[in-house]
Formats: sequence, C-alpha cells, structure tokens
Amino acid sequence: MESALANPSSNSQQHDQRQAPVMVPQHQEDKDEQTYSDPCTIALSAVFYPQAGLEPYHPDVAVVSSDQVFFYVHRERLLSVSFNKFNDMFPVHNETFSDFPLLYSASETADVMNIVFHVIYGKPCSPYSPSFDTLILVMNALRKYGVPLQWYMSTHTELFALFLSHAPFRSIEGYAIAAENNLDDLAVAVSSHLLSFQISSLTNDMANRIGAIYLKRLVSLHQNRMDMLRSFVFTPPEHHSPTVACTQDNQSNLYRAWALGVSQLVWEASPGMFASSVPHRKCLTHIGHRYFFRHDPVNR
Repeated sequence: MESALANPSSNSQQHDQRQAPVMVPQHQEDKDEQTYSDPCTIALSAVFYPQAGLEPYHPDVAVVSSDQVFFYVHRERLLSVSFNKFNDMFPVHNETFSDFPLLYSASETADVMNIVFHVIYGKPCSPYSPSFDTLILVMNALRKYGVPLQWYMSTHTELFALFLSHAPFRSIEGYAIAAENNLDDLAVAVSSHLLSFQISSLTNDMANRIGAIYLKRLVSLHQNRMDMLRSFVFTPPEHHSPTVACTQDNQSNLYRAWALGVSQLVWEASPGMFASSVPHRKCLTHIGHRYFFRHDPVNR
C-alpha cells in the first residue's frame, strides 16, 4: 500500500499512508522450528508515525481510523486541546503505559483524522487540498473530540482560509455551517458570496440550520444594500439658476428623465449588483446625453 500522505503534492501517489511490514509468526509442532508467513502491511500516516519526532518524547497513543490507518500521536497533546478528554477516548485514571503505544479506534476516515491531527499539532494541511465535504467532517470531528472551533477557525488560521476558499461555490452551505457553530467571523466572510443568493429559494431545512439570528442578518444584508442604492439614486441632481445652456425647462426635463431612469434601475436592481454591472446605458437612454453634458457644474 502506497501513501499519499507521504507526499500530498505528488500525483503519482494513490493512497494516503506509508506502509510498515509486519511479520506474523506461525507456531508449529516442532518448537525448535518457527516459520513466518508472507509479510503483510499496515497503513501508517506519513506524518504521524512512531519516529516522526513531533514531540520530545515518543508517541504513546495510536489512533486507528475507520479505514485502518494508524496515527501515532501524544495523549498529552490531544488532552491539552480538548475539553471532553477527546470524547472520553482515553481512560480517566492514570495508567501505566507499556513500551508500546496503546491502540484506540476512531469512527472517522483517514482523510478526516489526518486533517484533524494536522490542525491540533499546528502543521500545514493546505497541501492536501481537502474538499468542502471533508472540511465539514473535520469540523464535526473537532467538535466531537472537544476541540474548540473558535480556536482553530479564527480569521487568520489555515482552516479558516481553506473553508473560505470553497465559499464561492458552496456559499449558503458554508454560511449555515458557520451559523450552526456560531463562527461569526466566518459567517461574515462567507456572506460576501451571498449577495446574489435568492433568499426566496432558501429551504425550510436550511433556514432551520442557519437559525433566526443569522437568517435575520442575511436578510438585513440584502435589504440594507437595496436601501443604500435607493438613497443614492433617488437623490436628483441639484437645482441651479437657469443659464443660457441649461434653462429651467431643461432642468425640468432632466428631473423627469432622471426619475424614469432611476425607477427602472431600482426595479431591475438586486443586492448582488455591483457598480460595474449597473445598467447605466439604460438610464442614460431615458435621461438623455444632452442633459448631462449641458448640465455644466461650472455654470452653477
């Protein structure tokens, strides 16, 4: 079994772990003779293996993922970041350890546990390019094992950046996850990708996940942008004393054309509209170029 965890950036690697041969003895009737079966392998994490040297002392725990990958880690490190004794994985009483790490099983796959341990040990996990679905499972695992998400999902963390990189494609799901975990900074960052989201398409299930507080904030974001647009465009050009180039009739025509153009603009506008996408040509068609160019501020 080859390992993709050993070199996450290599396309030639097809799996996630290194391998270590294990000899399985077979006892026979003649005690003076002992043979061994063909070597078998176990899958080891390429980062969290016995001789990795992540701490001054050797790993005292081996966590085995659901797909039988071994992660050699340190119980003291895991307990130091967990408020529930890593989901009560380890015994409460002080235990005398043998020369070999104790084995514990995890219900998560190697892809998930790999990112979880990278986060806990403060090691970069971006080279593995975890998918959005994997990151969701990582967040669920961190929460399950009592690791505060507020510590590892703050604005300047790598996990925050990885999650945000998927926001343009999974924005409403990302916002729901941030809301569920009360990750305010993440919700604010993801919300910038929700300006074009049609709130009317929000399902009841998604609304329940987001909750009342964050749903109100999303609705208010859309409403406030529309209110701000109206406050800008509904203000007509200032009146000025009639001149030869711009008479009172010219100004009256301009204001009527302005009102008509603005009405169409506001009718077609959406919270996701940016200045570069404003259909100014339509407005100019209604208002008329000659009114703009004849309305010379120098003559005010």
